[in-house]
Amino acid sequence: MSAILQELELERPARARRRAALLEIGERLFSAQGYRDVSVEQITRDAGLATGSFYRYFPSKEAFYAHIVELIERRAISEARRVIGRFESPMNQLKALYRFITLGLRRSPILLGVLTGDRRYVCPGASPAQRSEWVLERIGEMIDEILLTGTRLRTFRTARFHNVRSMLIALYTALLANFGSPGNDALIEDTLTLVERGLRRRLTLRKRAERVDRRRARARGRTPAPSDAENGSQ
Repeated sequence: MSAILQELELERPARARRRAALLEIGERLFSAQGYRDVSVEQITRDAGLATGSFYRYFPSKEAFYAHIVELIERRAISEARRVIGRFESPMNQLKALYRFITLGLRRSPILLGVLTGDRRYVCPGASPAQRSEWVLERIGEMIDEILLTGTRLRTFRTARFHNVRSMLIALYTALLANFGSPGNDALIEDTLTLVERGLRRRLTLRKRAERVDRRRARARGRTPAPSDAENGSQ
């Protein structure tokens, strides 16, 4: 291997670390201050780099921010899949998904800002609707999977609806529109109760998957939402 190639091989790990540091610092600054109030100079200063070196890694501040938003979105969707994967019951999976994609947004000001169209977090010239559509499509895919399983297991009665997927996504976007308003947590729980009452085939039968979920929750040292059988007996 030539000396030049050896030097390049040694440079790659350091370059990757500097790029990762820029992304981490950028996410922290954008989360706290919004897009417009953060400068490239501030980002590179916090990373201990010269301002001009920023453009060795990203063509512009706009491209840098777009990359951070995409990383956050993919991370959130991956986490949502992990959360719903803890449950056996399709109904509990649906509840977990709704709670995660609503309450979980509190931990991500950037994603929340993009989804709600908050001007502090919208990059000039970018289309917040396009970013929202990507996230909603991924959520729609998870809903499709849950509905398919719930219908196959005869947990859900989807045939009574014209388009149950569109209904569930519309409810989610309505929750987003009310995010941060007083009583939002109660509204989420009321929405989940409404969804459960509308989708469930038999309210009084405790399914095997729900028993499994309760055992797992007890093993983790916490109690899940009231069981479907308990809801049905009220």
